[in-house]
Amino acid sequence: MKLRNLCRATLSAVLLALCTSGVWSAPNLGSPGSLVTGVLDGAPENLLGLDTGFEPVPGANITALTDTDMEFLSSDYGLGVDLFSNGLIRLYDNSGSGWLGSHVLTLSFGGLTAPLSGVVFSDLSSLLSGSVSAALLNENTIQLTFTDVQFSSATSFSTMDVQVSSVPEPSTVALLAAGALALAWRRRTRTS
Repeated sequence: MKLRNLCRATLSAVLLALCTSGVWSAPNLGSPGSLVTGVLDGAPENLLGLDTGFEPVPGANITALTDTDMEFLSSDYGLGVDLFSNGLIRLYDNSGSGWLGSHVLTLSFGGLTAPLSGVVFSDLSSLLSGSVSAALLNENTIQLTFTDVQFSSATSFSTMDVQVSSVPEPSTVALLAAGALALAWRRRTRTS
């Protein structure tokens, strides 16, 4: 009976450690305030950030992540990029024409709690024509490629959603809890 209670307590500790350590957390792009660097079509000056008031000044392509405001505008103000700490990236047709055209957008995230593991276009319902693709360049950088993209409606609210996922690394507490569970299991099999 004591061994069964020990196993239950150990399992509870492991589950608690996993949940509090971030192993089962939602993907994120960093906490609000962490820096994001964007490059549009290979040129940093093609992307203007919130921190510089969307003005074309040196370093305008680096801005802080915020869940309440749009982080970037293209230098022609036709493309808006809104980032959220929960992994969502929302792209806006800010021109109102419905035409996004062809672009390559690269975003590098500072302050990640876990490396990025994938990119999925979660809402392409407003896409009328063209193609979109995504690539993970490294553990903190993604690249989105748009080719002749046109939205189905010519409004400034046409959006395209991208979901970035991360694979959290287990913390020391989670690893220790898993080890304790393994020891308890081994002890149980020895006494049986």
